[in-house]
Amino acid sequence: MTNFTYKIIKDKYDTNEMFIRKEEFITVLNPKNKKDLDYSINLANIFNNMLILKCRYPTKLEQLIFETCTKIKNKLNFNCDIKNLNIL
Repeated sequence: MTNFTYKIIKDKYDTNEMFIRKEEFITVLNPKNKKDLDYSINLANIFNNMLILKCRYPTKLEQLIFETCTKIKNKLNFNCDIKNLNIL
């Protein structure tokens, strides 16, 4: 069995801070295949939207973002500012 490798491409509208946050978010999710990677990228974009644009999403999705953000904070000493997300 081969390991899945990927490269995350910075979107045209990503700031450096947004891109770093996206990379770390995806790293914590540890995608195993292309489908998982696409899902992880979508979640990372949603997280950035919640944090920067103050977008709201269904509670179940916000809970998943919150849990992943907590893992990032614990694993990478990353300040993802979850207290400002106003979820839960």
